[in-house]
Amino acid sequence: MRVIIRFFSSISLSVALSIVICLTAAYGSIVIVKNPGFYASIDGTVLFPFLFGAGLDNPGPLVWIYAMILMVFLFAINTVVCTINSIVLISRAKRPLSSLFPHVIHAGFIVALIGHLIGSSFGFKTSGNIVYKGGLTPVPHEEGLFVRLDELNIKTSNRGDIESLGTHVTLLSNGNEVMSREIRPNSPLMYKGVAFYHADHGAAPTGLILQVDGAEIKTGFSGSFSTRNGEVFTLGPIYPDFALDGVLGAYSRSGEFRNPHIEITSSDGEKTYLNISEPGRDTVLSGAGITLKDYVMAEYAVLTINKDPGITFIVLGSAILTIGMVLLMLLRGERMELVNKKEPFQSGENNI
Repeated sequence: MRVIIRFFSSISLSVALSIVICLTAAYGSIVIVKNPGFYASIDGTVLFPFLFGAGLDNPGPLVWIYAMILMVFLFAINTVVCTINSIVLISRAKRPLSSLFPHVIHAGFIVALIGHLIGSSFGFKTSGNIVYKGGLTPVPHEEGLFVRLDELNIKTSNRGDIESLGTHVTLLSNGNEVMSREIRPNSPLMYKGVAFYHADHGAAPTGLILQVDGAEIKTGFSGSFSTRNGEVFTLGPIYPDFALDGVLGAYSRSGEFRNPHIEITSSDGEKTYLNISEPGRDTVLSGAGITLKDYVMAEYAVLTINKDPGITFIVLGSAILTIGMVLLMLLRGERMELVNKKEPFQSGENNI
């Protein structure tokens, strides 16, 4: 046991691991540049489940990550053993409290590292979550939690470049508003470990403006509406790549919006199909003329929603580390030595 403790408390091990970690990171940065698509896909996953799951099918580009994890693990053990060893020696020598300040930094590093370990093992990462203005979108993996887009605050320059961007959203849990604030670049909304990032925005059609026998009607892409004479028409479904076959009936040849049509059914079961690719398209159903006048447009935001259950440890560890640095720089006094030079630590033990 003493041999193991002496090995992990060695300053030589600290230096060696630091060098290997730097070299591994340098190599990894080169590999990432050569395989940007592969590593972009990893960025959208929780790391450890991927590495020890699907990653084992193609470990080649990941070898340096496995090596980095091993080196950081050894470095963490080295830090813990060194810190405990030094605290014991400081306590025995009855050194001043300021002698412990460097180890506050070590403690912050370990706590933050634990947070990263938890975040790399659990939680989730999702992208492409579309939220329409005024509409509710369920938060993935969080039952009863919804996000609503309230406003897109975009300021552009005369050239059309975006100068500032704010995405104001509200979170609702089981129908009750629990948080409302603006998401800004590099400033996500945080709620119980779930982070909401702005990824993209725009405007998209959420319904149709129809002219039915001279009357203008606004409707969604589904549901029903009534004409002046009381006839009820039902909308939906939409066929993105519409085709009509004598045997199959209406169907979509693909999922792409090449020839979009919407099905309209009258109350007596008669059907027609309205081309919704552009305004001006028309059709007739039960003697009523139906013309597409325009679209109902709504702003939307695309959110990346991630959950990192280790974020509390990361924030706490960072705070402890910062406090340790402040204490070390401002309050330690004139002397840096943890022990008197006449009372050196035993050979082979780390005295950092």
